[in-house]
Amino acid sequence: MPDLLNTFVIAILAGVASAVTGLFGLAFTNRYTENRRLLDTTLVELEQLTDQCAKVASIVWDNIGRPSSAETSETICLLHDIACQIDFVTQRLPTSKLRINSHHLNFRRATTGDNFDVLNRNANPQRIGEIRSSAAALKMSFRAVIYDRNKFFSPI
Repeated sequence: MPDLLNTFVIAILAGVASAVTGLFGLAFTNRYTENRRLLDTTLVELEQLTDQCAKVASIVWDNIGRPSSAETSETICLLHDIACQIDFVTQRLPTSKLRINSHHLNFRRATTGDNFDVLNRNANPQRIGEIRSSAAALKMSFRAVIYDRNKFFSPI
């Protein structure tokens, strides 16, 4: 009888240890998955913000300069949102800085460079192509980070 009781206690303890180990593994996996999902969602949102900013900035450059226009203010706000979210991503994924930062700088320069918010500046429709091109490059850099993160043997 003592052997049976001893075996029963060991079996119960083994079951509890397996359950605790399984719950720990599940919690770790769930946290890891949620962090990946958050970063991937942020990168997709950055693509959308970049596209929206490029459209609004194109409207600004297609018209005579008005620093107090709603489009000018919206462009500046969208650029700030993009910069904050890029900072969030690059702090958590340090290897993404090389992919994103230069394209982000080129997009900012194309969008607000020169005389962006100068009163009565001439319209510059040629600038729209530069804005769209740099926006496409920035969006592709976000996709490259997502692709690198989802490779089977990914270091990040």
